[in-house]
Amino acid sequence: MESRVIQHGSAARFFSAFCILLVLTSVVILSISGTEAIAAGQLTIVDGDTNGACAQIGAWDQYSHTCTLTADQVGTTLSVGSSNITIDGNGHMLNGGGAYGIYNDGFSGVTIRNLVLTNFSYGVFLCFNGNNRVIGNTVSNSSEEGIALWGSSSNVIEGNTVTNSYWDGIGLVFGGGNNLVRYNTIANNQWGLWVAGSSNNSIYNNNFIDNTYQADADSAYINDFNSSLPAGGNYWSNWTGPDANGDGYVDTPYTAGIAGTDYLPRTTMNSWCSAAELSVSRPSPYWASLGDYQQRQLSVDYTISNSAAAEAYGVSIVGTVDTGGATSLPPLPTVGNIAPGASASFTILYNVPPGVSSFRTTVYATASDSCGNPRSYPGPWPGA
Repeated sequence: MESRVIQHGSAARFFSAFCILLVLTSVVILSISGTEAIAAGQLTIVDGDTNGACAQIGAWDQYSHTCTLTADQVGTTLSVGSSNITIDGNGHMLNGGGAYGIYNDGFSGVTIRNLVLTNFSYGVFLCFNGNNRVIGNTVSNSSEEGIALWGSSSNVIEGNTVTNSYWDGIGLVFGGGNNLVRYNTIANNQWGLWVAGSSNNSIYNNNFIDNTYQADADSAYINDFNSSLPAGGNYWSNWTGPDANGDGYVDTPYTAGIAGTDYLPRTTMNSWCSAAELSVSRPSPYWASLGDYQQRQLSVDYTISNSAAAEAYGVSIVGTVDTGGATSLPPLPTVGNIAPGASASFTILYNVPPGVSSFRTTVYATASDSCGNPRSYPGPWPGA
């Protein structure tokens, strides 16, 4: 691919945006197998935000340090105000018109996930920070960059869909490096990926589709556009063959401008996607207190395990189907990510009618695969 000689925006465009925020016991047998709101302006999400800004748009969970949206928002910028928190869009939209959808200046250990961000200058903006995760978001119609990392290092950008950015789908600029960019779909942007002053980034298992410039840089940097086999490289819509031996990799490398070279380009989209395998251990039911016994509210502890080689992202318990008149009580737990071979514990509270000494329950969970695709275990919850 021929490198371009073209001005990538103006200095004024960069400097005007530079890190400035504009704005008792029973037998239980288990198997597993919106409304729009307007909260215009800037809301800063901080740890312990039970009655703060998070309450205007959703609910704060003090145990997981998570703000979860409960409705779509119009004209709202969410600013990160603490390290080690999660902003979970829960599939809701931030519809902008302002500079930023999500803004994080200097905070680390932050997870931004499951948001739909549209019509901002920058959908997700990370500035001078590190060890953050941007996972499973959909970003579109950004007038500057869909996901921007400025001077930021050791971040994970994973399972996002970024489309129709006027400039860059994903930008890695102004220093920083050692970022992981994978499992994203980057389509119909002017530049799919733009690198400026950032090196030692790992960029593989992404779909680059019909961007005017799939990937490029302002200068030559050391960035890896493929991992070792079997992970391989990226899918490039303009570089899908030949594949003489049918191994799923194009026979010749792909040159991403002067940003780097993909030595193992993939012939098909999403050929690296893999799903978790979730199962639940035998439950441990108990009355947590005399009051719970008197109210017939039974606690049941579970352990959910991932036996696959792929991580399960955003594991959530979404419902139960119960017998004997028992019913699970909200809120049902969000478990989070479960690594390959790992497990996590959670508790569900059940209302058990008087006279019922045993009941059966099937617990339903959802998670995302390595490409951000939703999966249901053991299948779709009948109550959905």
